[in-house]
Parts: sequence; C-alpha cells; structure tokens
Amino acid sequence: MCSFRRSLGWDVVLLAEVSLCLDGLLLGTSAEPAVALSAFLALCRGCEVFTFAAEATEEETLELLSSAGAFDAGLQRHRVMFSSTLAGRGSMVRQLQPLLHLETSQEVVETLQGKVPEVRLVTPRELPSPEEVRALSKPKA
Repeated sequence: MCSFRRSLGWDVVLLAEVSLCLDGLLLGTSAEPAVALSAFLALCRGCEVFTFAAEATEEETLELLSSAGAFDAGLQRHRVMFSSTLAGRGSMVRQLQPLLHLETSQEVVETLQGKVPEVRLVTPRELPSPEEVRALSKPKA
C-alpha cells in the first residue's frame, strides 16, 4: 500500500490495482471455489480490484459477487466488467493497465505479455495475497 500526504493535510492511500478474470476461478469450471473465494475476498480487502467475466450473465455474476460478500469486502460494482470475447477482455485489460492481471486463458495471457506490467496464468490455488501484489510495486534493488 502506498500512502502520501497532500499539501491540504489529508492522507491519501493508494491501493495496488489488480484485475482478474472470474471465469474458471469463481465462475464456471472452478473445482475449488472455496479456495478461490477466500483469496479473492482478501484481494478485495487489500487492493483495488477490477474483475472481468464472460461466461455468466451480468445479473448472475453480480448476484454471486454480492452473496459471496465481495462488495462488502471492497469490490466496487462499477469495476465488474463483462466481455463476450477473449480479444475484448484482453483489450479492456490493456486499457486499464493494472499492476497485475490474473488470467485463466493462455490466449489472453499471450495477448497481454509486454503490454501490462505483470500477467499471470492462474488456477484457484495460485491467487496471490494483497501483500504479494503490493510487493510488485516496490522498486527492485
């Protein structure tokens, strides 16, 4: 987490931005939804999270996130995005420019390599902690 003091005297805290594809992690084919949900909620509490979904309809996805407690954990509704194609998802992530994008599709990972600071192909057990994401923003010695 980065923080700095503005000249007006308020503390401003900037959280690391991370985006992730919900398909295969919380939606659809995940064999370990409880593992993925726990890690996802931790990311929502400790980072600025942007999500992408393709497999479910908007209403179903928003209901799932709401019932899972994602919005209570810090996820903002306007940061839940939808794309009908993998190319569209890749384009949205590229425009967003998060510190880290977590993806379940090899095709999207390959599209984003070199265009986003860090892209990872993940499974439900491989979601990073907020601390791991924040460590990415620290300069390497």
